[in-house]
Amino acid sequence: TGALGVVKHMSEGPDVEVDILRGSFRAQAGVVTVDKVDCGNPDDVDVPISLSYKELLGSGPCQPQWYCTHWWGEPVLGFISCVTEQAKHRGLGEKTGYWICGYALRQHSTDDEMGLCEVVESPFYRAMNLATGILLVIDQKATVFTRIWCDFELFVNLTRNNALLDIVTVPTKQNARHQALLLTGSRLPYESLSAQRKRERHFPLELFMAAMRVELQNGEVSREGDKEKILKFLWGDSRGNGQLEKANRRLRSLFAKAAWPEALRCGIVEDFDRCNPGTISLPAVLGADEQRTQLSLTFAGMENANTAAVRCLVKGLPRSLEQLQLSFECCPNINDQAVIELADGLPQNLQELSLDFLGCKAVTDTGVEVLAQKLPTQLTSLTLHFDNCSGISSLGLRALAEHLPKTVHAFRGTFQGTKVDDSFTSVSDLRKALKAAGAKFPGSESRLASIMKKIPL
Repeated sequence: TGALGVVKHMSEGPDVEVDILRGSFRAQAGVVTVDKVDCGNPDDVDVPISLSYKELLGSGPCQPQWYCTHWWGEPVLGFISCVTEQAKHRGLGEKTGYWICGYALRQHSTDDEMGLCEVVESPFYRAMNLATGILLVIDQKATVFTRIWCDFELFVNLTRNNALLDIVTVPTKQNARHQALLLTGSRLPYESLSAQRKRERHFPLELFMAAMRVELQNGEVSREGDKEKILKFLWGDSRGNGQLEKANRRLRSLFAKAAWPEALRCGIVEDFDRCNPGTISLPAVLGADEQRTQLSLTFAGMENANTAAVRCLVKGLPRSLEQLQLSFECCPNINDQAVIELADGLPQNLQELSLDFLGCKAVTDTGVEVLAQKLPTQLTSLTLHFDNCSGISSLGLRALAEHLPKTVHAFRGTFQGTKVDDSFTSVSDLRKALKAAGAKFPGSESRLASIMKKIPL
C-alpha cells in the first residue's frame, strides 16, 4: 500500500515536487514522510502531466473488442497467459483491442477521471458498451467475485443482449508455466461439443463452487462511496424487473452447465460440494436460470450417462429453453428408458432440438416411438442421430414420421447401421423413403405397439 517517490524540488512554501516511482499519492489519504520525517497529510495533490499506459503507446483511439474484468492481485504473467489463451482459441489478431483498467486509465489521477459521476457515466460502463463481451479472469481464490466493481461489470454484461462472457484462469500456484484454462458460454465456431468439453474439463472445481455461490450485490470496495453508487444502479428502478437476481442466476448457471460433465464423472451432480453436503445441486442451479433459451451439452462416451443421469438432467432443464442440443454418442448405458425419461422432460417451448444417440446400442424402436410422441408441439427444427442402433427398424421411423409436429420444417435424421441403414435430410425425404421401401422390412405392416416392450419407470 502507499506510494514511493523521489523529491525533485522543495519550495519555500508547503509545495513539494515529486517523481513517483510506485503507487499514487492522494490528498488526505495518509501521512507522507520525507527522509523519515513526518510531513503530515497532503492537502492537495496536483498531477500536471498524467498519462495512462495506453497513451504512452499511442494517442489515437482504440475500439475495445473485449473488456477485461479481473482482480488486481494476480501475477502479471498469469494475467497475460489468460488473455493469450482466450485470443488463441477465439482466433483474435494482434490488433484486437482489450480494455484493461490499469492500462487504459490514468492511475495517478483516477479521481479526476471518475469524479463524482454516476456509474453509467464512468469509463468502465462506456467501454463495456463498446466491447463485444467480457473476459472474466478468475484468480485462485475467486477474489474477483468479492470486488463490487467486478460484480458491477458482470451485471452489465449479463443484462446486455448478446454480450459474450468468456472465463479464464491459471489454476494453481505450482503452475510455473502459467498455463491458462478457458470456459466459454457456448462452443466456439470451429469446435464440436466434444472439443469444448475437452477444453473445459480441467477447470478447477473449487472455482465452480465459488461461482455458484455468487451474490453480485455483496462485493466489497476500497473507495468510499463507490458501493453506494453501484448498489443504487444494481437495485435501481431504471433496471427493474428483478434484473439483479436474474443476473445472479444467469452467472451461476453458466458455471453449472460447464461443470456438469465432470460432475457426472465424479458422481456429484446433485451434491456438488462434498465438504458442505446439500448446498449445491447442479439441476437446481441450472434450472433456476429462467432467462436461458439455449443449452448444449455432451456426455459422449461416458459410462456414467445412464437413466438416472438423464432423469437428473431433465430436472435441470430450464422451462424457458428454445434451443437444446444433447449428445449421448457411444454411451453404453443409454437405453430406451433413458430416452423415455428425456422425452418426458423436454421443455415445451423448444423450437430447435438436436439429439445424438449414435452407437447407443440399447436404444430400439420403443425409444424412438415414445420420443416422437413427446416432441414439443412448437418444434420447427429437429436433428436426430441414431446411427449404429441396431434395434431400430422401419417401425421406429414410421412412428417418427407419423408423430412429427406439423411445425417442423427443418429435419435431419441419420440411421446408418440400423435395420433401415439410411439418412434423411427432410420430413418429405423420410416419408418418401419409408413409403418406397416399406415392403423390404419384415413385419413393416404390423402395428408398432405389438412389438413394444414395457419399460418400467
